[in-house]
Amino acid sequence: MNVNVSPNASSVWMSLLKHERKCGGSWRKANRGRLSRSWRLAYCFLVFAVFLGAASYFAYTDDLRLQGLWFAGTGFPYMIFFLGHGMMKREWENDTYGWWLTLPYSRQTLVSAKWAAGWLRAARISLIVFAAGSLYAGAVVLVLPHYVLADWLDFVLTGINWLILLLGYAPLLLSLGQLTNVVFWTAWKPLGPVLLAGSMVCMGLLYSTLSGSWTPAFDQLSGDVPATFFPFPWEVAAGIPVSLLFAWLILRLTSYLLERKITL
Repeated sequence: MNVNVSPNASSVWMSLLKHERKCGGSWRKANRGRLSRSWRLAYCFLVFAVFLGAASYFAYTDDLRLQGLWFAGTGFPYMIFFLGHGMMKREWENDTYGWWLTLPYSRQTLVSAKWAAGWLRAARISLIVFAAGSLYAGAVVLVLPHYVLADWLDFVLTGINWLILLLGYAPLLLSLGQLTNVVFWTAWKPLGPVLLAGSMVCMGLLYSTLSGSWTPAFDQLSGDVPATFFPFPWEVAAGIPVSLLFAWLILRLTSYLLERKITL
């Protein structure tokens, strides 16, 4: 990403990146009350407890294939998309968009700093989930006699495969999320709902249309075959650098909209 806006462009960009990494959510949502935050935490804990309890029950009855837990990862692309969407939306929710847009840096610098911070956040969340899942699978193997070390190794390798896929395509998903939010604040606003709905439909179709060519990968998820490293077709690997190019073009478009088409 080209962010040459001053002789100290790299240090400026790094400062913006650090700022974005420290930013939390919307202060308006945070001020809705302690009770609402407590209820959200309670719901999250309840969902996690139900998932963990169900997985443990099926593991105890020998009806659980550990690799199948990674099917939960199929929802991560949507999470990454809305992560990029939310990082842009936060400026308008907090009424800081005026301050943000008047910073003496190019729009491309501002947008790319959010984009990079989003990737780092997605990587951190994914790695935490991977570590927690690996520890849980390890505990199952240690406690239940009908699971062996090979089951844990298959689980870990399958998780690594999905981490590579998620983080490889995360830049594109983040840039799409940023664009879909920025459009709503520009003269292109009528395209906003179409772009948002189209992004959701395309991600859904991606799973269905590519399920045939990804069959070895999905067979590993279900535990029907032993895990191998990166079981995806070669087009998937080749698509990662191509997706980076598209992410760069989308960031350029987002920067252009903020520069020329913004309607405050």
